[in-house]
Amino acid sequence: MKVDELKTIVAEVIGEKIAELKQPAARKAFIDEAGGPEPAEAYLKQAQFYCKVLGVKALDGQEIKAITDDIVYTGATGQGGYINAPAETMAEIARIAKQASAVQRLARKFSQNVDTMYVPTDTSDLTFTLTGESVAKTTTKPTFTRSTLTLVKPAALVVITDEMISGSVVNIVDYLNTRLGEDYGEYLDTKVLGVSATSPFDNIAHITGVNEVTLPAGGVDFDSAIDVTSAIKSKAMQRARWFMSRTVLAEFRKVKGTDGQPIFQPPMGQAPGTILGYPVEIIDVMPTYAAATTGLMCALFGDLSYWYMGEGKAFNIGVSRDAAVTLDSTLTSLWENNMIGIRAEARVSGALVLPSAFVRVLQA
Repeated sequence: MKVDELKTIVAEVIGEKIAELKQPAARKAFIDEAGGPEPAEAYLKQAQFYCKVLGVKALDGQEIKAITDDIVYTGATGQGGYINAPAETMAEIARIAKQASAVQRLARKFSQNVDTMYVPTDTSDLTFTLTGESVAKTTTKPTFTRSTLTLVKPAALVVITDEMISGSVVNIVDYLNTRLGEDYGEYLDTKVLGVSATSPFDNIAHITGVNEVTLPAGGVDFDSAIDVTSAIKSKAMQRARWFMSRTVLAEFRKVKGTDGQPIFQPPMGQAPGTILGYPVEIIDVMPTYAAATTGLMCALFGDLSYWYMGEGKAFNIGVSRDAAVTLDSTLTSLWENNMIGIRAEARVSGALVLPSAFVRVLQA
């Protein structure tokens, strides 16, 4: 079968699906199948967006054309173009990333419209004095420093087959939103909470100013856990959390307090599990306990709201049928294998504005 013939078949399938979804009676069934909370119109817009990204356009029975008829190339000819994702798609990707990423969920986020901006940080406390009619006020001279937020461009690459497109449009929307959201969330956790020294952001495993507590030679015990919770700035205590991998959590779960009760309490309902009363975030990209060596960070404790994250414009979505990508360590031609590559790029920055809001837990 020729590529044009395959594209015509795919276009007909998606075109029929879109036409059906435009009927009012089909909207409720569509959103029920999707299982999403948003209105059917919003989900339909996402489906139409991905239809365009995947290389076809279907609108009210009009002629279906390749996406290259509609989008101006920004790169080499034949390598695909860029298209901005609609607000509904961005919101869904962000929702999934928030579920998958502690950084996306807990960091302080704001819009950033320039490549580089500076955030003032105050390393001193203000002084308050008891005043009266003739009592002089004590002057406070804050010690200000600044953190630099520089936008970088993380990208996720998703490869799907033409056969996937010929199935339900709902499945394609859910699959792509989920992959993009989860990959983006994992990227943020890896670069902020993992041990990578090449992070473009302030990586908490390496940044100076973060306190450290070294576990005893025998591993985690009650006294060292208490020392960790006492090693951060007092104003960070209210929203502080533990961050660790599952294997490190397993070591903490073995520890009991002076009352003989475990210091870890399992989740109850919507509430997360806790250690000494502080919530625990399971971060799969953080070191495992078995792999941790002397002096290596195995856990973090602190308040991620002091990690500032600037967010640039919405995702850019790029698509190509002709490029070669690496799959399972092998350079693979998309065209030869009837596949489509979808690249999503975001613009994000990040910095830890109060290093003393965190403590690193090091293995002895």
